[in-house]
Amino acid sequence: MAGRDIVTIAGSVGSAEELSKLLRQLPESFSGAMFVVVHTSPEGPGLLAEILDHASQLPVHNPKHGEPIKPGHIYVAKPNHHLLVLPGHVELGTGPRENGFRPAADPLFRTAARSYGPRVVGIVLSGGMDDGTLGLKAIKQHGGIAIVQDPKEAFDPSMPESAMRNVNIDHVLPVKDMPAVLLRLVRSSLKETNGMKRRQKRQGDPAMAADLSTSLEGPPSSFICPECGGGLWELKSGHLLHYRCHVGHAYTAKALLSGQDGAVEEALWTALRTLEESAALRLRLAGDARIRKQNHLATSYEHRAKQMEDRAGVIREVLLHRELPKDFKGYGSSRPSKVLSRRTRMAKKS
Repeated sequence: MAGRDIVTIAGSVGSAEELSKLLRQLPESFSGAMFVVVHTSPEGPGLLAEILDHASQLPVHNPKHGEPIKPGHIYVAKPNHHLLVLPGHVELGTGPRENGFRPAADPLFRTAARSYGPRVVGIVLSGGMDDGTLGLKAIKQHGGIAIVQDPKEAFDPSMPESAMRNVNIDHVLPVKDMPAVLLRLVRSSLKETNGMKRRQKRQGDPAMAADLSTSLEGPPSSFICPECGGGLWELKSGHLLHYRCHVGHAYTAKALLSGQDGAVEEALWTALRTLEESAALRLRLAGDARIRKQNHLATSYEHRAKQMEDRAGVIREVLLHRELPKDFKGYGSSRPSKVLSRRTRMAKKS
């Protein structure tokens, strides 16, 4: 007999403080195993486990790859590693990012659901966009319990609200009320069926449990993966659109938009740098041409440099103000660029 003793929690912006409040209220006798994912920078120092350990009466740490699961322990994902729950132990995955993150909520929720079925409780805390929604849906499909933080108190309500729109949520709670509900769920009894045991055995393979390359059962889309440039397949879970490439990068529609926005901005900065360098080089060549009395060639270089400067100015305005200048008349405009790079100004002086 087992209770709902596998507790998975995920959050992003504003969730670390809420986690501390939650763990502070859990008694030392709490017998569930808890697994925590918070979106962090890959280069971050990874101090979350230490911070939560100070707040909790239960032991908190970053698990090692293959570490056995113990009741009453809290396992926190380390930066740049997915936290995957397999029958009896945890895995640290370095596979593709999902929704732009590693660690991400969906792999944690999904692997726990497939390994422990109805014993799993999934909790979504404050955070931006919608990571965790698909994973919470998997928990429900396998008979588990879904809980979200009350959006009214969340620092960023996007993750809880997305889950509420797309998943049949069991409890919408302020963080202060979650410990009592978790204690009740952990103490409840669930009879493991033979089917559940067979599922756990069958999904003991790490590659299957990680589920980072599920079959692409859907039409190929016209979109490109922002991470690797591969084609994306369009999948649907209920009303929720999501996308996955052959490599395994996965996105909800909102996460894909964010990834595309990031790719556009990166491309614009690259274009800006290239245009300003091109203008600077042409001005240097124009100066050399004038020294050699090749005025016609110098004028040609200067004209092309000015075109480069104008284009660079437009792109810089877009990057800084997120819109085209009001007096923009096209790339052939004779309007002088308001902002020139340091490299271009130095080239002019020389």
